[in-house]
Amino acid sequence: MGALGYVGTEKTLPLLFKYIAEFKSDEAKVDASSAIGNIISRNQDVLVPQLIERANASTEIYTFIYILKEMVNYNNKSFGCLIDLI
Repeated sequence: MGALGYVGTEKTLPLLFKYIAEFKSDEAKVDASSAIGNIISRNQDVLVPQLIERANASTEIYTFIYILKEMVNYNNKSFGCLIDLI
């Protein structure tokens, strides 16, 4: 599932959201949410408004908060190596 976050595009998102809706396992939902956050981090201008629309229509608000957290996490990964350089 995690690989979908790295190779997936906005065309992958409907499938991942479907997984979140259908999975019973919280662990599987977390994996799908992480992949979604990774994909959204690469095209935030277009995809964040779409994510907010989905969140407003959903009762699973904590899932969407986690997706946003993962988006920020993937967005800041490039800064992680700076700590090693200082």
